[in-house]
Amino acid sequence: MKAATWIQAQMIAKAGARKMGPGNYSLLPSKFKALYGKQFTIVNNASEARYITSIEEGKTFCTCPFFKENREFGTCKHIEYAKADMAWEEALIAECEMSLA
Repeated sequence: MKAATWIQAQMIAKAGARKMGPGNYSLLPSKFKALYGKQFTIVNNASEARYITSIEEGKTFCTCPFFKENREFGTCKHIEYAKADMAWEEALIAECEMSLA
């Protein structure tokens, strides 16, 4: 689906990410020499489809069809799902660091 604007692309990606859940998708760490930043392989547990995402400050990448079609907007549901997981992990680390201080 081709998005017309950045806002539309964000809305589609975030809506898709909300439907993804830990029971339906697995988020695995990845490391590919051609990509930078935090990298993940996101696996659809039902279909076993795999998409590779890379998230770096100001740069994102995903191998899914939505991202390929809307590359100029820099998002898809896989990127939004990974960002949400990263935010949760960073909050947990910060909470642990505060409790140790």
